[in-house]
Amino acid sequence: MFGLNTDRSTKPGQNKNPFGGMKKRRPVLSYVEADTFIHRLDPRTKFFTVLLITCISLLTIDLLPMALLFVSLVLVAAFSGVLRYWLKMLRKFAIFLVLVLVLDSLFPRVSYGPVIFSGDILFLHPEVTYGGLLFSTAMGFRLLNFVGVSMLFIMSTRYEDFVKGLRKLHVPYTVSFSLGLALRSMTYMGSDVRNIMDAQRSRCLEFDKGNIFKNYEKLLALFIPTVVCLLNRSENISEAMLSRGFGYTKKPTIFREISLKKEDQIFIILTVLFTAILLIL
Repeated sequence: MFGLNTDRSTKPGQNKNPFGGMKKRRPVLSYVEADTFIHRLDPRTKFFTVLLITCISLLTIDLLPMALLFVSLVLVAAFSGVLRYWLKMLRKFAIFLVLVLVLDSLFPRVSYGPVIFSGDILFLHPEVTYGGLLFSTAMGFRLLNFVGVSMLFIMSTRYEDFVKGLRKLHVPYTVSFSLGLALRSMTYMGSDVRNIMDAQRSRCLEFDKGNIFKNYEKLLALFIPTVVCLLNRSENISEAMLSRGFGYTKKPTIFREISLKKEDQIFIILTVLFTAILLIL
């Protein structure tokens, strides 16, 4: 119904090369099937953790708490069995990370200590100091924490469990279903775009050469099929929802109920204690 891959002869992360053999594909941010402690946690617990880490990252600008928070995310990713996949997805934000580091080093909000570089560029006065470098590094870790915890949530939480968690938080069913569907659609849209690019490459259209944004023919060859795929998927989803009586009752039941377990309570307590220590540092 939602465009699941039915080709059992192709492994996840690969697609068939039209000229024979297998072609390795770049990963898409999606749920990773595993049976780990993090995967078994209630989605509300993980959602609370995401909000808590986000708030802590916004409340502090010190390097040590930011670095420790990122190290904790690396450990959680390792325990979840998604460390390599998680790091591979983080690399996609390398450009933004470099941009944050450079701008916050040249124009830091917090600046102290010895001046390493100072200059005048038109009306700008960039100045690199020891304290500014520490501040820019902390802001880089802040970006990694924001992105990393969000990706961990997506990799360890099923779409269905996310919707159930929102409903347990008394979010209206229509809203929770829409948010969950949007979360899943992000993955499928990325897959559609790559499939379209592979199909166009098989027709001798090169996306790897030149700037795609300067060549409107390449852009149209990618944009129009993507829009058609989105419209087709929307139509399929709407027909599936109608055939299953979506909206017939205001309070639909849940096939498999979720509940907070003892490990959820322990995880929440440890998370709160850890974040409190970070605020004290």
